[in-house]
Amino acid sequence: MKIKKTIGLSIATGILGLGVASTAQASAYAVSFLNITDLIITTTPAVAILPGTPLSRADAGLNGAATASVTLLDAAAVNAPGSNPAVVRLNNVFNQFGQVSPSYSNSDAVIDSQQTSGAVFTQTRGISEAFVDGNAFATGGSAENNSATGFILSVAGGPVTFTFDFNAAKYLQAALSGDAFVPGSSATATINASVTINDSVGTTYFGWSPDGAVTAGGVTGIAGGSETADAFNLNQTVTSLFPGTSPTSNSGGCMIAAMNSFGTGVGNPCFGHFAASVTLAPGIYNLGLAGKDSVTVSSVPAPGILALLGIGLAGLGFANRKKAKA
Repeated sequence: MKIKKTIGLSIATGILGLGVASTAQASAYAVSFLNITDLIITTTPAVAILPGTPLSRADAGLNGAATASVTLLDAAAVNAPGSNPAVVRLNNVFNQFGQVSPSYSNSDAVIDSQQTSGAVFTQTRGISEAFVDGNAFATGGSAENNSATGFILSVAGGPVTFTFDFNAAKYLQAALSGDAFVPGSSATATINASVTINDSVGTTYFGWSPDGAVTAGGVTGIAGGSETADAFNLNQTVTSLFPGTSPTSNSGGCMIAAMNSFGTGVGNPCFGHFAASVTLAPGIYNLGLAGKDSVTVSSVPAPGILALLGIGLAGLGFANRKKAKA
């Protein structure tokens, strides 16, 4: 009897260990990065373009706790409360941390004026990244950046053609570990970029959301103008809903480290070219340039694994009761 009790205790302990080891690996991860640079607006004939109010915002949340940073040009990097202390996003450092336990969530965004470097173009960069390790409990994280730049266009005396020209690079990845449970676990990475022109009452005269398609005889992703270059989709979501999957979309097949620098993207194979134009009648217009990147992740351990944990605990209790009666 003593041998049987010892074996039963060992089996129960082994099952308990299996449950703990398995749930420790259930995780979800996502990262989104967007770099828009070399942005130049030209007019024919030449007219004044008056600057509006730029806005840069970064948000990060983890398991219900959140933080945010809002400013005119350079939102401070944010790290969600409770994040892994070894993974700290620093301001204007757009590196990728990857799947590093324990859980974390962070983001950063900036609107760079290249005129301070002797160039004439504008640049905006943003990154959102989150990783959650499910362990024995459901966990969730999110991060988001928004950068918006506004201008006032004054057209008088006749029609004026506005041309928008820029380069951009992107990286999106969403991943679920092999033992993340479905439904419940998911990872999503999203980027958005757009150019809009409205009048004072909100009527839209031009809207451009590059989607990677320029077709003969027409275009997609644009209204009120024409498009001459659209290298790839800048309004995209990648999602992982199945364990062991990690869909990725990155320009030029590049990693973030090859596309996150301050400065021009000309000559860099990680960047693609985008261009569009619109002709406006006399009037006063508001021009908006917007970029956004965001991620959401959630990890739920499989019920089967939790069941093993329960069986292990029950086994230990049964062995202890038999020992007490002996």
